[in-house]
Amino acid sequence: MQKFIFIAELGLLKAEVYAGMKNRTYNVEITLDVDGQIKEGSCTYPRGQFVCHHMAATCLYGHEQISVTDVQCQWTVRRSIDRVTQTVEASLNVKRHRSADRNLTDEEIKEFHEKL
Repeated sequence: MQKFIFIAELGLLKAEVYAGMKNRTYNVEITLDVDGQIKEGSCTYPRGQFVCHHMAATCLYGHEQISVTDVQCQWTVRRSIDRVTQTVEASLNVKRHRSADRNLTDEEIKEFHEKL
């Protein structure tokens, strides 16, 4: 294998595979469906119109080399959203907490602090 490229968004394996006994490479392209199954493939090897060992080598190499991190994560895909700047209180709808049903006097607050 001289060169190998996996384009996850297209489900495409592209490779330059060395010929068995020659100083030459063949270009291989294999397309996968959404389930990772082979949909179609091609090779520039004269007898590789349907299936050849260069395509098999590409599939085996890809099986060993491609990991789940080679696929673009869904949360990294940018989405176009309208951004509105708000305060935390407004965005979370935070209501001011009150333990008493009236405003406390300074003397009541001082007495409370002393008891702590």
